[in-house]
Amino acid sequence: MNTDRQGLDSLPVCVMENAGTRRTLQWQKNVKLCRGFRILAGIAGKEFYSVKTIVCVDNRMGICFNGRRVSRDRMVSEDILEMTRGNVLWMAPEADKLFKEVFKAKEEVCREIGTGKKIQDAGRLEDEKMWKVDRNFLEKAEEEDFCFVEGENLAGYEGKITEIVLYKWNRDYPADVFFEVDLSKWRLEERKDFSGYSHEKITKEIYNRQGLL
Repeated sequence: MNTDRQGLDSLPVCVMENAGTRRTLQWQKNVKLCRGFRILAGIAGKEFYSVKTIVCVDNRMGICFNGRRVSRDRMVSEDILEMTRGNVLWMAPEADKLFKEVFKAKEEVCREIGTGKKIQDAGRLEDEKMWKVDRNFLEKAEEEDFCFVEGENLAGYEGKITEIVLYKWNRDYPADVFFEVDLSKWRLEERKDFSGYSHEKITKEIYNRQGLL
């Protein structure tokens, strides 16, 4: 008897809407359970992973203007690195510089105070791989990975996302690329304000998809 299958038939079948179609998640023999009830299931013969996205927006949910991000703040980059510690953080090549600058700054501080280890204050070893850079990172992200999204189109990937982390600049900027995910279908789990380096107040909000296991 396949013990992996025991008890699964009594679990509810999940239904997700992806790109306008309803697809039933069918249990497979190699069901992977992690962090309680997050489940690796088959969708139309493909593996489904739950990933988390990180997006920075202005008051109108603007992300980019004329091919460039509307704003930046190194305190946000630091918070993202702290939040994603122990997980894989994916991003496009254009975003790599944001986090390299923070990494370098922490390295210099630790050298000055003579800790003996670079960026020890951030809880990371010098040779630890902190993030991955790839043009097609949304395709490559796997279970529990984080994706730092800027100009990428999330259409077609929403069914893969189980958590959205929004950093709000609380300012108005010119924008021609906007965050268009309908958050009314998501549940706000956490909100906090903190001071940025060049922004008086930045708001961080964490949303989880309603109805997921």
